[in-house]
Amino acid sequence: MLIKRPSMPKVAFVHSLFRSGSTYFFEAMRRSSTNHICFQEAFHEIVLEHSETPTVLITYRNIAVELRYKHPPLSAPYFAELARAWPAWAGKLDESDICRNYFCNATEDCGQG
Repeated sequence: MLIKRPSMPKVAFVHSLFRSGSTYFFEAMRRSSTNHICFQEAFHEIVLEHSETPTVLITYRNIAVELRYKHPPLSAPYFAELARAWPAWAGKLDESDICRNYFCNATEDCGQG
């Protein structure tokens, strides 16, 4: 008897430089009909700040930044998908995930042990 395993979702991470078009790409993937789920800046300080109040992430907008950097109009706020997925990451995000470990150099203990 052949048992089919459920297909595993494919994951893609896009890491880009400042002003490289990643917000445009994010919005294009978000609106595509290929059933992607996009998470914008999942390790942003604002996500940590509101990790206990994820409803704030649904409505969060920084209009000054959007205007200054001429971001394309978004179909939903940046962090809308993260807010909806909150039960999966509630209580798991730590400041060291965002700041300390990101800027850690080879001579420091970066929380790995």
